Amino acid sequence: MKMIGAYVVRCIGNKHWIGVLAIGLVFWIQSCQKEGATPEYRNVAREISLTAFEKSIKESGSQIGKMIKSEAIDISQDGTTTGKGLDDHSLKLKGKLKPVLRHSRELLGTYGISEGFLAREFGNPEDPRIILAGLWLMAAERQETSSRMQNRAQILNFRLFAQENSLTESKPDWMECMLAAVGVDAIVEFLKGNVTEAIARKAIRKIASRTLGWVGVALALYEYGNCMGWY
Repeated sequence: MKMIGAYVVRCIGNKHWIGVLAIGLVFWIQSCQKEGATPEYRNVAREISLTAFEKSIKESGSQIGKMIKSEAIDISQDGTTTGKGLDDHSLKLKGKLKPVLRHSRELLGTYGISEGFLAREFGNPEDPRIILAGLWLMAAERQETSSRMQNRAQILNFRLFAQENSLTESKPDWMECMLAAVGVDAIVEFLKGNVTEAIARKAIRKIASRTLGWVGVALALYEYGNCMGWY
């Protein structure tokens, strides 16, 4: 009887712990399913958005470059900034930039920048300058990553691989190309650490102060990619 009693107690105890573990597992799964529940989740979502935005810039920038090269004479012969010829180019470039604009808004969202904030600052949630805000964020993040990798390479002192190691290669500067293309010098002041929501908002306000339409943003985007050696 004692053996049977001990067996029953042991089974009850095992079932108790199994129940506790099951409940804990359910709560853990539910917490993981909540968007942005952990910093790790937010970092992964941000990196996915950064990669998608960078890809859209390269694809659209390449197409814009072909348009600029083939239609530059038409633009110069228009003679005015509001003529039909320039309007036609604006519509064509708008079509090329639409995917970039969408990816830019998604990227800004990972920093806590809402659609309402963008509408207030730019006056229009479809304003092409929002693309430049995304471009600045991407450049800032990539520049920070590049700096960290170079510092690690120097600390580890990979002398044997210095000539082949991509970490120590001389590459275009993300922010120098950003400044050359967009020309907002003040945004450099915001690059003294990790990009936070507050820093992103300040940079967006600086970019929103620029007067640029679809053509101006397209040219800036192309100049940036050209500086980076993407085309």
